[in-house]
Amino acid sequence: MSSNAQVATDQATSSGLVSRFYAESSDVPLEEILHYAKLQRQRERSGNDIERDQQNPCSKIADRLICRPMQSHTGQTSASTQESAKSADTSLRATADSAARVASWQSVLWLICTDIIGPSSAPYSVSVLGSTGGAAAFVGFGIASFYSGMLVWLLFLKLDSAEYPIRAFGDLFGRILGRRARSVSNILQSLQLVANVGIILLSSGMAFSQITKFRLCFVICTLIWLFVGISVAQIRTLRRFAWLASAAIWLNVLALLFTMIAMSDGEVNFGANSTKMSSDGSWPHKTVLAIVPAPFQEKLSALLNLIYAYGGCIVYCEFLSEMRKPMSFIKSLILAQAFIAVVYVVFGEVVYAKQGQYVVNPANMGIANYAWQTVTNVISLISGVIAACLYGNIGVKLIYHNILETMLAFPSPSTSRGKLLWAPAVVSYWLLAFVIAVSVPAFSALTAVVAAFAIFQFSYLFPNLLYLAYNINCGAMLADDPWTPGGGVKRVDTFRNFSRWKRGFLQQPIINTINLIWIILAAATMFLSIYASIIALKDALGNKAASSWSCCSPVDPVGCS
Repeated sequence: MSSNAQVATDQATSSGLVSRFYAESSDVPLEEILHYAKLQRQRERSGNDIERDQQNPCSKIADRLICRPMQSHTGQTSASTQESAKSADTSLRATADSAARVASWQSVLWLICTDIIGPSSAPYSVSVLGSTGGAAAFVGFGIASFYSGMLVWLLFLKLDSAEYPIRAFGDLFGRILGRRARSVSNILQSLQLVANVGIILLSSGMAFSQITKFRLCFVICTLIWLFVGISVAQIRTLRRFAWLASAAIWLNVLALLFTMIAMSDGEVNFGANSTKMSSDGSWPHKTVLAIVPAPFQEKLSALLNLIYAYGGCIVYCEFLSEMRKPMSFIKSLILAQAFIAVVYVVFGEVVYAKQGQYVVNPANMGIANYAWQTVTNVISLISGVIAACLYGNIGVKLIYHNILETMLAFPSPSTSRGKLLWAPAVVSYWLLAFVIAVSVPAFSALTAVVAAFAIFQFSYLFPNLLYLAYNINCGAMLADDPWTPGGGVKRVDTFRNFSRWKRGFLQQPIINTINLIWIILAAATMFLSIYASIIALKDALGNKAASSWSCCSPVDPVGCS
């Protein structure tokens, strides 16, 4: 970052401009948001980037999909004229925002993979759904996840600007549905992210307990990795996570390869997944089925663990907000989703073929050979801490910006005072995650609960809901008086009138109908998933396979009594 840009950033943040406009942007008319977003995309395409972008098919796709109604609402005023009309504080805010956008699409590719690559749960899902059912589910949900991610990307391009930046998923709600909707989204996102960190702490404690051969108290094992995570999580910017993220991806791939090699002999770690012995004292014969005849609730729980694998949509806005050229995000998304889908399916099928119904979640903990088990656990510990720090970084930022900075007038984390307050905020966040981990030490059940209450909505419901609402708003605006900078908003009707709903929906009837059907089906699935996840959690804690705040490890073959 140049010295001038740094000065602008410090001035903007210290004067409260960024947080003030960030807080008020949910009350700004959508026409104004769209106007400045269009100017922002023009600024990003200016200079030496124009020629390169003209050769980039992804940028052309984005251009075609930018909101068409804005052509009739921005008038003929040039970008240079608009810039000259801005006040001093707006220019300062725009400079500060531009200075903070430094991430490339390659860096974001690593971040996406770090966020959603956690294939250790894939074999568990396959073991419940069957080899054929599991593969079909992974491919189907992967395609659906890509579609949702694309909608988030398009909405970001249409709504984000230096004047009214999109910093988090909740800001999309704020721009389209208002301030209250943004608050609900931010609360739900905050709960999911802290639960994600808790789940990673739980898996780290389980792995470390296996390394110590269950001689160390499970709570202490988890506590050790709490301190490790707090130390690494002091990094404040996603840009500095890029090299760690790339390392975590290849560490994950290495752990997968080692797991498959270690399981190639077919030896099973009996008892690690709480499977009961037969009445004669022997273990049931290993079975591998194309479609497993499991109870409906158990299949839903497996699907929720699968959905967790594609839970990246919730943090896409954070990634986009730090990109130098957000139009290039689609390249990161395509490559990441393709890579992840292949890795998940291959790993899940191979491990299930070797372990059958004895698959453990996470998968590498089902390795019978202690040496291989320890190697993969160590690798998983390192990559897990990196992923947890990524979730924690975004989660702390979300709480800091929306509560501490915006509502309680805390200084920005980029200022000297803000840097001092960042450390205790990180510690508090990780302590909450630790409480979740040791209070609910049932990995598959806890993962299913988080997926049902948050990840499913952010990945398969909210993007379509927001895009439908956005299209209806844009379509309805076509009959309003043209909007120009400095002018007021003149509506011919409101959403209290059926005419505005009808006009907005019928502007793009096909895509709106598809999204409406999608929303209805997703909402029904969400309620079923919540019910199934609660039952799964109750069963997991009731069979004493895991106990809250206990020294007994959930993966100890002896069990917890």
